[in-house]
Amino acid sequence: MHRRWIALNWGCEPQDEAYLGLAHGYLADQRFVDYYDKPCGTGATAFLVQAIESSLTCA
Repeated sequence: MHRRWIALNWGCEPQDEAYLGLAHGYLADQRFVDYYDKPCGTGATAFLVQAIESSLTCA
């Protein structure tokens, strides 16, 4: 669902490399960590990134 949400905002589905880069950017920028961790709990951003990484290795 996250990838589809990104596609809606970007106007197209991101290629794997771009999507993975976005995910790693979430961890590198405290604003994104705060955005995901605040409502969902500490570690939510890291969990999201791991889920994205896993989805790309299973594809």
